[in-house]
Amino acid sequence: MTVTTIALKVCASALKVFPQFNASMIWGRKRSSTSSTHIGVAWTRIVELLVPVIRDVDKKNIVELAAEMTQLSKKARDRKLTPRRWRAGFHHHQFGRIGGTGFSPIVNHPEVAILGLSRSRMEPEWVNNKFEPR
Repeated sequence: MTVTTIALKVCASALKVFPQFNASMIWGRKRSSTSSTHIGVAWTRIVELLVPVIRDVDKKNIVELAAEMTQLSKKARDRKLTPRRWRAGFHHHQFGRIGGTGFSPIVNHPEVAILGLSRSRMEPEWVNNKFEPR
């Protein structure tokens, strides 16, 4: 289990509360898809960014998501992703592999939103006159 799997479940819950972000743009009109939540997760490779889609995130538990992400990352590395895996209205980008801590999102049609996360790590924080790992 990784922070990404937890972030996917949090995003799926948030998309239920804010369905305007669980949508695709078609000819300038918003088409909401609140019946299910599909989220594209970006993986960086040496020279490219791959964004396969995890379908029905809202209906899967964290263990199922972790297993599917493991399978998808292997397929992405082996360049065996099918075209069905390349469509979503909401994308989650992770920049941990390239070491980025900030980014400028580019929302491509028909997407309506992007969530970017950097690598998670423990860092010391000054609390009650001493450093504690956070």
